[in-house]
Amino acid sequence: MKIGVFGGTFDPVHYGHLILAEWIINVLQLDRFIFIPANVPPHKQDDDVTPSQLRLEMLRFAIQNNPSLEVSDIEIKREGVSYSIDTILELRRKLNLTSQELFTIIGADSILDFHKWHRPMDILNSSQVVVYKRMDYDLSNLRKDYSERILVVDNPIIEISSTLVRELIRKDYSIKYLVPPSVETYIHINELYKKNVDFGC
Repeated sequence: MKIGVFGGTFDPVHYGHLILAEWIINVLQLDRFIFIPANVPPHKQDDDVTPSQLRLEMLRFAIQNNPSLEVSDIEIKREGVSYSIDTILELRRKLNLTSQELFTIIGADSILDFHKWHRPMDILNSSQVVVYKRMDYDLSNLRKDYSERILVVDNPIIEISSTLVRELIRKDYSIKYLVPPSVETYIHINELYKKNVDFGC
């Protein structure tokens, strides 16, 4: 069994997330791919982030027609600040997985700041860390103790961001083709992202 876990704020989820998920499933031949929305992102504790249940519902709408994708509320149920190592260890225990069977997916921007994460070496020891490329992030000077332990995937770089989606909504611009139609409808019905604040990414 090979399971990929992709954590984040997903505020909101967009096609860039979904395209990346499909790509990684194919490249790594994963049996399951699980989106895990953070309850309180560690790096955004002081930011205004959309309530976790709304972000969770948008993810569920986004993947509803794709049996290859799943969503877990494991971090929301745990409450408090969402640390990746806690989720990794809980999933390994619940699903009876070895460190070789669990793939933790993070962006190039995150691996460059990995030393700031909570217990980074424990994450590397407890799962296979998969890094996807992002525009303008150079991994050539990555710390050796990280570079020797990670797998970098050669993914297509889709320059869509949650920040962009939120900014367009505040300007009353269309977000068609940036998010799934079901997510677009959900955002409009619930009047999300209308306030002139930064909810985090």
